[in-house]
Amino acid sequence: MKNWKNFANQSYTKPNKIFKNGDFKEAASNYHSFIEGQQPQAPLTEPLARAYNGLGWSQFQKGQYEQALEKFKKSHKHVIYETDAIKGIGFSNYHLGRYTDASYFLKIAHAVYPEQKQISYKLDWSVMRSWENTRARQYYNRELQKDPLRPSLYMGLGWLHLKQDKPDLAVEHFLK
Repeated sequence: MKNWKNFANQSYTKPNKIFKNGDFKEAASNYHSFIEGQQPQAPLTEPLARAYNGLGWSQFQKGQYEQALEKFKKSHKHVIYETDAIKGIGFSNYHLGRYTDASYFLKIAHAVYPEQKQISYKLDWSVMRSWENTRARQYYNRELQKDPLRPSLYMGLGWLHLKQDKPDLAVEHFLK
């Protein structure tokens, strides 16, 4: 088991290195071992939050979205991991088909990481799947003013028009 001081003082911990190499199962095992070695009521220190966040991403990469969501909610409580955990919460909810929850968290994550297209694409799809048509259309039009080259906004508008039996407008947006 790793102790807190060693875990905190290493710039790249063993599980972080393993995660970066793509061995998510082994990384999850290492993060889990560290967490299990803590007292049940241990305060959420930076090393513990890092372990929860790392375990969340490891589980997410393995398709264990419900477990990942639980870990992201824990790491979210630490200021250093708050925004990364919000992204993880949004992605996990998205993959679980909980589009209303996903859109809420992905909207926050998109504000923090506007350059990360995977966030905006999942956000736009979540909006289309969970918001009422008028509200979704307002969102897409507002976002198009900010980012007129984002294809997922045109796709979302196209699907909204298609749902309203306006195939000509739908095709027009799909082609953009």
